[in-house]
Amino acid sequence: MSKPGVNDTDSDLPVPVLDRGDDEKAGRKRWLGSAENATVRGMKSRHLTFIAIGGTIGTGLFLSIGSSVATAGPAGALLSYALVGLFVFGVVMTLGEMSSLIPVSGAFSTFGDRFVSPVLGATLGWNYYFQWALSIPSELVAASVILSFWTDKLQSWEWSLIIIIPVFAFNLLPVRNYGEAEFWFAGIKVFLIVLFIIVGLIYDWGGVIGHPGPGLSNIRDGAFTGGFAGTAQSFTFAFFSFGGVELVSLAAGESAQPHKSVPRAIKATFFRIVLFYLLTCLVIGLCINHADDTLFEAYDNSDVAASPITIVFQRAGFGAAVHVVNAVLLTAVLSATNSCFYASSRMLLSLAREGKAPYFFAWVTRGGVPVPALL
Repeated sequence: MSKPGVNDTDSDLPVPVLDRGDDEKAGRKRWLGSAENATVRGMKSRHLTFIAIGGTIGTGLFLSIGSSVATAGPAGALLSYALVGLFVFGVVMTLGEMSSLIPVSGAFSTFGDRFVSPVLGATLGWNYYFQWALSIPSELVAASVILSFWTDKLQSWEWSLIIIIPVFAFNLLPVRNYGEAEFWFAGIKVFLIVLFIIVGLIYDWGGVIGHPGPGLSNIRDGAFTGGFAGTAQSFTFAFFSFGGVELVSLAAGESAQPHKSVPRAIKATFFRIVLFYLLTCLVIGLCINHADDTLFEAYDNSDVAASPITIVFQRAGFGAAVHVVNAVLLTAVLSATNSCFYASSRMLLSLAREGKAPYFFAWVTRGGVPVPALL
């Protein structure tokens, strides 16, 4: 039997939500929304796939992965990312299984409520909401730092204001626009990573004229330089990097064919992400010695010029690499900001529909946009 507050079908009918307080007093149910103001299933399978990819390819891959190589050595870093990827695989497959069966915007918050306890569901939901809502300022600051690389005529708060207004306005559009934006944002990042892997391997094998490649010398010289402690510390960078892959479960609530598209997106997304991270980590370990000071500078100082990806491109003869990587990193931050608004608003919407947040936040427009939750 379905529990009130969970829509097990793909219909756009209103969702009956049990008001727990009223249930204790009079056993009364409330209906939130109507067929005209329910969320709309407007996202396709490719949108779900690239939402998950875009959510994980960000500063963790562009900046902090170098610190992992410096801390644990190339082999230690590769091992930590592989083990974390294996752990994430189990979580994502389980989440995908439930999301394809019960495609709702509340995702794991709703699952926790339904299968374990309402307290767990509320705790997961509110924690997740605050995680993304409070990440918006940090993403705006990161974007201002990236933009100040080209010009320092504007202050940080001015850059933040310029960015947040169009991103917020964009989230007021129907959900298919969010999916399309994430598709292109993620596509840009994937293209750069694939190009980096190809260029890095060519450079390492000595294929760049005037730049003799290091070959396997960096791997032989301190493969596990940090020992067990260094590899264990590298796990923190790896877990941080994989954060965001769960976004696909939230988007399942607005997917056109969740029972087909969610499993397909989950499987394809996970293997692509692990492949990108492991190959990127391997190429960095091959091309840059673990003792190179620049590996820490990118993460500690948020310096894109010190990003291991930028360094490899420059050593391969691409002088303008810093500008290209900076531009792609800007798209990554814009994508993350966009995802912050989406994830926080959908989770708050779900909490309101289940009676765990004020009912005001459960209202959505005819286009399926939860405007009060966005505000």
